[in-house]
Amino acid sequence: MRSPDCQPVARWGVTVLAALMLGTSPLPAQARSNYEALQTFSAVLNYIRVNYVDTVQYTQLVRAAVDGVLRSLDPHSRFVPREDVARMEALARGELGSVGLVLEDVDAVPTVLTVIAGSPADRKGVMAGDRLVAVDDTTIAGLEAKAVELRLAGRRGSKVTLALERGPRLEPQAYRVTLKRDPVEQHAVPLARMLDDGTGYVWLAEFTEHAPDETEQALSRLRREGARQLLLDLRGNPGGLLGQGVEVSDLFLDPGDTVVETRGRAPDATQTYGADHKQQ
Repeated sequence: MRSPDCQPVARWGVTVLAALMLGTSPLPAQARSNYEALQTFSAVLNYIRVNYVDTVQYTQLVRAAVDGVLRSLDPHSRFVPREDVARMEALARGELGSVGLVLEDVDAVPTVLTVIAGSPADRKGVMAGDRLVAVDDTTIAGLEAKAVELRLAGRRGSKVTLALERGPRLEPQAYRVTLKRDPVEQHAVPLARMLDDGTGYVWLAEFTEHAPDETEQALSRLRREGARQLLLDLRGNPGGLLGQGVEVSDLFLDPGDTVVETRGRAPDATQTYGADHKQQ
């Protein structure tokens, strides 16, 4: 295809040369620049929608643009649609079944960070470090790990087939597993025990809503069993809720100690979280 203002376009993409004609405007220079940038963005979206070789919708293009903008900021900023939030809440309430995988992005590939003990994935031998390639024969290339986790959740008793890779990327061991989605009881502290007469061990798997209570209960029990020192295992912990992370830290710090500080450009975005009164 060819347009009056563009060079010939290959089938696998489009090239857009936009010339925006703006009249005299009383807007300040910065405001005019912002307006022109938005006009260019809108023109590009419309040109792609009309001329691209495949049919694409504005919603697809805008979502891809939003994701691209957030990826350009830092590795942690992401956009979560309302329907995904509702799905996450339903999963947390146990209304949806899970396969028991916690994923992270490694070199833009959804990779298994943690396999929940006793989960469907654990029973089928999926291991941390395995790379997820496809879900029900649909490739997941380009999807973020958290989006894939939500896709793995579904109606209790339903099944999902995963294509995975293990080992070196150049010569991976490919395999497939079919998992039945079940309610997965995920504890923030899956294991707490004595290692010897005076050493307690606590595995803190994730900073979930119940992490502070489960950690405090584990510490109290280990102390009753004679623990004088503690090994806190955070290996594989993907993080979680900030408030709960602060409450867990509160169990080990002196009152008034600073746990973490968030800073932002807006004055009200800066906040300091300190230890309170739950020191053990």
